[in-house]
Amino acid sequence: KSRPSFPEIVAVTIDHGLRPESRDEANYVGELCQKAGISHRILSWHGQKPDTGLSAKAREIRYKLLCDAARDAGAGIILTGHTLDDQVETFLMRSDRSVADSSERGQAGMALATLLEREVWLVRPLLNMRREELGDYLRMLGVTWKDDPSNDSLKYERVRVRKSIQENDLDELQSKIKHKASKRLNLNAEVTTALPSCVTVLGGIKAQINRENWYQQKPGVQELAVGVLLAIMGGQSFLPSATSCRKALKFIEEADTHSKLSIGRCIIETRPENTLLYREMRSIPALTVEPGMSVIWDGRYRLTNAGKRSVIIDACGVQGL
Repeated sequence: KSRPSFPEIVAVTIDHGLRPESRDEANYVGELCQKAGISHRILSWHGQKPDTGLSAKAREIRYKLLCDAARDAGAGIILTGHTLDDQVETFLMRSDRSVADSSERGQAGMALATLLEREVWLVRPLLNMRREELGDYLRMLGVTWKDDPSNDSLKYERVRVRKSIQENDLDELQSKIKHKASKRLNLNAEVTTALPSCVTVLGGIKAQINRENWYQQKPGVQELAVGVLLAIMGGQSFLPSATSCRKALKFIEEADTHSKLSIGRCIIETRPENTLLYREMRSIPALTVEPGMSVIWDGRYRLTNAGKRSVIIDACGVQGL
């Protein structure tokens, strides 16, 4: 009986260049992959590193490089090794931030699958496995690994949270995460149902909100829906903050004359008959699309150059695009 062929795996290590030994560690991963018959690539983070927000910037660069590698390999899926321990740590960190802005945003933890740059799936198959279980499995196979010393540095929030977790807390925390995730999935489903009745996209560039239908939706649905609209029309990879979403909602609710609000790379324009939401005409990136290239421009449009000459995409002065 014939069996489908196993998909090709390409292992990718991101060398952030933040520690002298990081290149040797990346090479060690390459040696492990070679023994396993898996092709391996090392991608480096070049350029100046920020003085603040280093972890967030490193994560942003890491996923960008992984997406680039996936496209180069013709792959649509990235698999990561996030474990249940990572999930619990993320949940606790996001919970602290949610208390600060009175929101439950992010308390569902990391998703099993996330769409990056609107085209590559990030999948976390080990999200229900303990870190120690993974270690036991590798020890059984006789595989040793390298520990990143920054995982023990208390200057990082994640490490401080990790050291604060007691073993007997995990079951309770996992139960909370599942409950929050279920609530978020239900809210997502409500927003998916509500948006078509409340919003019409005009020419691919403006979202027109029918206020009569909009006001019939629950506050939680409105808050997530306006975040989705701001992210899509503004070309952002992530939802704006809960604070920004509430500010946008308040403007929509209270503006009874023709007025505008700039928020999240978008303009919200209220008019007597409806509300418009569209990309603001600033910080529009210039882009050269070479022959045969397919790129995402401004986080909103896929551009493919099927011709034989380079094509330049740019803003056209004070008139906008």
